[in-house]
Parts: sequence; C-alpha cells; structure tokens
Amino acid sequence: MKKKNTLRADGRMVTSVSLGYDADGKRIRRYVYGRTQSELDRKVAELKIKVGKGLDTAAASRDVFRTWAQRWLDIQEGKGVSAAYLTCCRSYIEHLNESLGDIVISKITVSDVQGIINHLASCNPNTGKPPSRKFLVGLRAAARGVFSYALQSRVLEYDPSQFVTIPKTATDKGGHRMITDAEIEWIEDTQHRAQPAALMMLYCGLRRGEILALKWSDIDTENKTIAISKTVARTGGNTFTEKDGGKTAAASRIVSIPARLAAYLKNVPKTSLYFCAKVDGTPHTPSSFRRLWESYQYDLNRKFGNFDLYPDKPAKSKFDPKHRPLPFVIEGFTPHDLRHTCASLMYHAGVDALTASQQLGHSDPALTLKIYTHLDAQHKRKNMAKLDEYLACK
Repeated sequence: MKKKNTLRADGRMVTSVSLGYDADGKRIRRYVYGRTQSELDRKVAELKIKVGKGLDTAAASRDVFRTWAQRWLDIQEGKGVSAAYLTCCRSYIEHLNESLGDIVISKITVSDVQGIINHLASCNPNTGKPPSRKFLVGLRAAARGVFSYALQSRVLEYDPSQFVTIPKTATDKGGHRMITDAEIEWIEDTQHRAQPAALMMLYCGLRRGEILALKWSDIDTENKTIAISKTVARTGGNTFTEKDGGKTAAASRIVSIPARLAAYLKNVPKTSLYFCAKVDGTPHTPSSFRRLWESYQYDLNRKFGNFDLYPDKPAKSKFDPKHRPLPFVIEGFTPHDLRHTCASLMYHAGVDALTASQQLGHSDPALTLKIYTHLDAQHKRKNMAKLDEYLACK
C-alpha cells in the first residue's frame, strides 16, 4: 500500500521511502520533502533511481567533504608515501576544507570547486601572492582524489572536479631549469665535497634522495653501472629516513655511468660507507645537506662570479658567522636542476625517450616524453631563429 503524504507545519509535504532492511531486520526509511506534490514525486523518483544504482544515499545526504577528505588522507598515509608528499596533500586539503569542509559532499558542484581555484589563482590569502600553476594543479588533483574515493564508495554519481580547469593567468614560477654549458664546466672545474654528488646527478640523473642513500658498494666503475635500491625521504624536522625501493616502483633500477664520470669516480677518495656523507662519515640530515649545497654554491659564485659591480663588497670567508660572505652574482642551481639537465643531455645526445626514462627512473615514460617534447620545441625555435637572421641579412 502506498505511503500517504503528510503536510508539515512549515507547509512542506513529507513522505517516507523504504530502502530495505538493516542487519537486525529493521526497516530502513528515508524521509523526502517537497513544497508541491510534483516536487515531492520527483525527489522520491530520484531517490529510488539512486538506490537502484547501489548508491549509499544515507552517506550521500549526511557526510560532509571534510569527512571524505580525511578518509582520503588516511589512505595516502597507508600507502607509505613520503612525508613531503603527505605534507603537500594536507596543505591542499586545508585549502579545500576552508570552503568545502562543511558542505555535504553530494551537494558540491563544479562551480564550487572552480570558484576555489579561481580565487586562489588571483591571490593566495595565506601568502598575499598568486600561487604557481603547479600548486593549483596539485590542489585540483587532491580534490579529484577525494571525490574519486567517494565515487568508488558509491556515495557520488559523478566527480565535479573532473570538469575544473586551471586559469590561463596562473604563473609557471618555481619550475626546474636546465643549467648552461658554462655551468657544466664550472661544476667539472671546481673541487668541493659536493662535486661528486653534483656530477652524479648531472650525468646519471639521480635524485637527491637516491644520492644520499647511495653507498660505494652500489657503484661498479669497471662495468659502469650503479644499483639504485634505496632512497631517503624527509620525515619531519631535521631527519632523513632511509627506505628500501625508490620514490616509485620504477626508481629501483640499474643506472649506466658515462665513461667520463666513471673515470672521475675512480679517483674520488672513499672515506665513508656512503657516497655522499658528512665529514664524520655519517649520513646527511636535511640541514647538513643544505649547508653543504650552500657552501658549494658559494664556492662556484666566488670562483666564477663577476664582482666588478660590487667594489664595496669585499670577499669574506664563507665561514664568517656574522656576515653573508658576498653577493650571489650568478644564478644558483638545485640538485633537481642537475637531474633535469641530465634529461636534456640525453635528448641532445640522441638517447631515445624509453631508455632515458629507464635511466631517470620515471614511473611513466610519458614524463620523459614530455621533457623531450619541450626540448624539441625549443630546438626548433632556435633553428628557425637562424632563418630569421639569414633573411635579415638579405
């Protein structure tokens, strides 16, 4: 027998819909409200369709975005991802929760998520500056992760974040760069405790974490190979933690050493178990490696920088605790810039994208192909510039 509708004191009509029985045999009911009979009938029909599709309508009408975001974060943590990745995820979710946290997840629309992206693209309220495109892409990816998990849990019918776009006004600041040929010569000509690590990242494409976990026993200069089986990741504070495997499943690999680098490595003193270690032979901490790299950049700057524009800035010792030694008149580079440059060197040497991907330990060859495509476009523009120069002289 059809359930009779009831008129509430607020003027709305209400009826109950049976959703079956729970584990104790008790009937499960949902109440549906409408201002008119047609609205009530429509909502009842929609509810029955969702139930027929197997959607968890109770969770869909009850759980807010914040609840599913925390569940998604718990899953990421359970995957054993790096602390740095988890920190980024928590930052993204914090931004999303500011606007979406208390909204029932099934009620969130495309415009809700797009509004957050557009607002942050103009200015990040936490920094007062526009964020990078990379940050906005990461924010959208986190939203997709949450909505995708709710979708797989049969709470949503669709993922609103899949239709969200990144504004064209977003900047590309903070990306990695290819170092110049002159800078490569500087690295080869400047002795420093960081030089072996810099050359290893430059010519073999190793990540910083792989360098810090690397042991001399992993390096075979005779066969010109390196066995990458461990990495280190920052776990918070001033701590690196070594773990088996690499950043991705593809990161555990055998890397080829160019003959030029192999000859250099044979003459490097093996004063520690680790390839790149502190002076006392123990593994680096985040702060000790940062100081090592700053010292290295300082020596390069002092040796190759042009200080004619800074006559009032005498060269001070880099160990002077009271003053910054001298102005950095040349652009510095990061460990990942060297890895990025390795991909460029392989491209210009004619190494195919699949081989380069295996050398770099990319999880997806498409990542290497993306770099190659970018380099190819740069190469074409440079060659076409030669045509412009030729035509200008005609």
